[in-house]
Amino acid sequence: LVLAIAEGKAFRPTEESITLVAHAMQAMKDPRYIPYCIARLASRQGREAIRQALVAMGTTALDALEAALSDAATDRRTREHVPRTIARFGSQRASDFLLARLESESNGFVRYKVLRGLGRLVAESDVRVDRARIEAQTERNLIEYLRATAYRVGIERGRRGEPSRSEDLLLGLLGDKQRQSLERAFRLLKIAHKREDIHRVHIAATTTDRRVRSNAGEFLDSLLSRSSRSDLRELFRLVVDDLDPSERVLRAARHLGPVPRDRDEVLALLIEDRDEAVATIASYHALSLGVEQLRGSVERARRDRPSLDSLLDRFFGTAPVPGAAE
Repeated sequence: LVLAIAEGKAFRPTEESITLVAHAMQAMKDPRYIPYCIARLASRQGREAIRQALVAMGTTALDALEAALSDAATDRRTREHVPRTIARFGSQRASDFLLARLESESNGFVRYKVLRGLGRLVAESDVRVDRARIEAQTERNLIEYLRATAYRVGIERGRRGEPSRSEDLLLGLLGDKQRQSLERAFRLLKIAHKREDIHRVHIAATTTDRRVRSNAGEFLDSLLSRSSRSDLRELFRLVVDDLDPSERVLRAARHLGPVPRDRDEVLALLIEDRDEAVATIASYHALSLGVEQLRGSVERARRDRPSLDSLLDRFFGTAPVPGAAE
């Protein structure tokens, strides 16, 4: 089987056969098998054994993994599993590469996988990380959390009566973005401070118990007192302190810059959002409101993003898209 793979011949994979083949490759350490192993990362079958084989192949395999992750043309499912594989090398080079990739990766889900891979590597290996660079990424995620908060405040401010289905969906997506950005911020903080129980602080910071949240805020204040980034402590306090969302956004103005003042301004921004799910539901909601200015924004987005109509149909099925007939 190993020779057949080296010659490019196909065989019917099973969990057992892939694992046996990977163990043979691990023993042989032949670089001819590296492309096959990287491609196999997209499949759950034998993935753990495939990772072990790649690590056994050493620097040449790491070169190929770095190239695969850096190439946007690599199959997405493969790219999602490359960061954790790179982390298995447990080296300073692997750590440095994942940090650089964290700063440059444009795909949000792959970037999250890079973050998790880097976190695991730092937790399990004696590597150094540039704390200032990690903290810069932490700030970026806290600002993303506060911006999503500002969008939710703007949408809710313009509500008349009970929220519509599309508004509920949009607010739900923004809530997911808040939770995800905050999780990433605390994962990054754990990388910068690996000996601290940051997971417990994260739980405390998101509880409804004011006293517990206050304790979390005080801990973060102390932990970050020597940070080279003076804004980081303030951003964490803005997120952790027990504040009304409108007050939170008001206090965050210096970090957010101009924020939308009302529902229509929020929707105009979200219609152009890079996240297609957000843009699609924002477009549907904007059309359902019947505001002429927002209809114009949606039509411009439809021209610039031809996939928008099909996405609307996928999200809402047979429900008519408001304004589509026009």
